Amino acid sequence: MSSKSIIVFLICFVLIGVGLGIPLLGPTNTVIIGALLTIPIVIKKWPLSAITLVIVATALNRYRFDIAGWGLKIEYIAIVYICVIWAIQLLARKSRVQVDQKDWILIVWLLINLLSSSINAPDRNKSLKYFVLLGLMVLMYLVLVQLLSNERTLHKAVVLFLMVGTLTSLFGILARWLYAFGLNLGVQIDPSTKEPIPYGTLWEGNIFGSYTMSFALCFLALLSTSEIHKRHRLVLWSGFIVNFSATLLSLSRGAYLGFAGGLLMILLFVRKNFLRRWFFAITIVGLLLLISYGSLTVDESRSPIITRALSLSNFTEASWQGRLYYYQQALDSWKVHPLIGWGTGSFGQLYTYVTVKLPAWVGNLEIRMLHDSGFLGVCAFVLFLIMVIGNAMRAVVKTRTSFNRNLLITFLVSFIGLLIAYQATEATWLGFTWVHIAFLRVSTRAVLENSANGKVPQASARLDMAVANSRDRCSIIPGSR
Repeated sequence: MSSKSIIVFLICFVLIGVGLGIPLLGPTNTVIIGALLTIPIVIKKWPLSAITLVIVATALNRYRFDIAGWGLKIEYIAIVYICVIWAIQLLARKSRVQVDQKDWILIVWLLINLLSSSINAPDRNKSLKYFVLLGLMVLMYLVLVQLLSNERTLHKAVVLFLMVGTLTSLFGILARWLYAFGLNLGVQIDPSTKEPIPYGTLWEGNIFGSYTMSFALCFLALLSTSEIHKRHRLVLWSGFIVNFSATLLSLSRGAYLGFAGGLLMILLFVRKNFLRRWFFAITIVGLLLLISYGSLTVDESRSPIITRALSLSNFTEASWQGRLYYYQQALDSWKVHPLIGWGTGSFGQLYTYVTVKLPAWVGNLEIRMLHDSGFLGVCAFVLFLIMVIGNAMRAVVKTRTSFNRNLLITFLVSFIGLLIAYQATEATWLGFTWVHIAFLRVSTRAVLENSANGKVPQASARLDMAVANSRDRCSIIPGSR
């Protein structure tokens, strides 16, 4: 059985097993039986099988299981499962875990969350529970950085990552289309426009928009920075159109802004003679998609996509006012514990939504972290981001054109798009954010390693390198295989 067949089987097994196993066996039995059945496959194709499980699991964060009183998403279960197998392999091989300064800063941020959750949280048990789940997401990032240990694995993982992201977007588009026929596979109604918004296999509509936007930027960045074979260029264009269409359907203004910011970054990185061509290409594609989806509106006088885009400047709108109200509440309550905050996920323990008696949530990344982990926590996390993005920018500027550099630009652009979108609806509590950071870290490391070793592939290296990959197994982590 070939490597591709095993990976495809693994993806299908997870998706079909979750869909059929839960109704028949219950969530707990499904997880136990699935874990036992996949152990041989995961071990045989390690580490690519583990990376595949993580990528697929983070695309299914809508689904959760109640196990021992804990509402666990699939991604939580996947990372625990992988860590158990990985830990056994580390002990058997007596391998070392590579942790650098940036990772230690992230661990300090987690410790600040632990301290505030232990001593300041209104409900200590809930905050500690949220801390554990947040810690699993950081653990996912740390493990992925270790598993993506060489170029061969990195390139194959990138292809899988783009495939899963595009399939997730396609499912969201399908859900939106089927909703018109009375079948709801993952659609919510936007309270402002009263329009159906797909979320598919993801948590909710804004998260769906951010997720698909990041993949649209990935495809566009690859198209604009690589010299690619025509058949692969067609595949990349198809992937971009699918993900960009899903982003438009999400009606997420944060995702729209994130895409615009990412597009500006792409224009900064590509060669000058490409600027005008890409500007017109994106403009034409964008206009065609806006016109096409304008027919989906209930109110035929205006497309809901255009309505949402124009509402970015309307600060008197109810949704804007609601966000600003909760931001102010978070800032006011932060002043009580300015240094370390109230604890992980504590805002909902203090406040409920005005319209419905449910725990409230602060969507802005920095304000939410300020409330939960205080000034020290925000400083630690921002320092981590500055180091990650700064190292990536330095690697892009100081190295010549190569395929790994193009991958680095791809993940740098998509991550910056996510950070912009997270000013409205942040998702550091979901795994796909940390998967992006891991790919960004490893791509940076690969570029710097190749530059230090004097190994710089030519600019004409094509996407074939990611699909078939040459026999080059240049180590990214010293001593790795």
